[in-house]
Amino acid sequence: MKPSTPRPYNSPLRKAQAERTRAHIVSVATAFLQEHEPAELGLPKVARLAEVAVGTVYAHFPTEDDLLLAVCIAAHQRMRIESNLELELLKDEPLHRFPRFALERRISGFAATFPPFQRWRADARPALKAAVVSQLRTLAPDLTDAELTALAGPIFAMTAPRVWFYFEDLWGLSTEDAARAASWAIRAMLNELRRDPNGLRTIPAPSPPLDPDKDP
Repeated sequence: MKPSTPRPYNSPLRKAQAERTRAHIVSVATAFLQEHEPAELGLPKVARLAEVAVGTVYAHFPTEDDLLLAVCIAAHQRMRIESNLELELLKDEPLHRFPRFALERRISGFAATFPPFQRWRADARPALKAAVVSQLRTLAPDLTDAELTALAGPIFAMTAPRVWFYFEDLWGLSTEDAARAASWAIRAMLNELRRDPNGLRTIPAPSPPLDPDKDP
């Protein structure tokens, strides 16, 4: 009888199992964070909840921040941030995104202030800016890249979790009203850009702040 050949450690089956285990750990951590504060999370606790060995959790996530980052990235992908950058779709994005943000309120709020996640987002920001600027250029071809980038900021911001958080938690709007207001703001900005593509150049420069040590 021919001896069986040992399966290599990096076989596709082992890799698939490792990916399933990692996804399970992230899912368990996400469920925990939907009900508890991040400070209450610990890798040994996650191991117990996921019913895996503590060493297994550490093998996938050497630190708690590594796991928290994975939770934020997974939520980011579930909520399909930055999925639709075409102008005709972008104006309706708050109507789709804000209910998702609300559904994962704790994760959304935490991710908005979690430095490792913000650094991860920063890596993708140049490509994001370029994509939005490219869309706006079809409406205002005479504006410079810098001017289009300045316009892209407030337009795209209306689809962002931080704006949703401001509208709901600080301004007291419902999810529905916040989404409709943000969608209206995007439409208004795009319509103004169509009406007066060079309007940005007519806005006066901001005034410098007053020096409190000098008489007015």
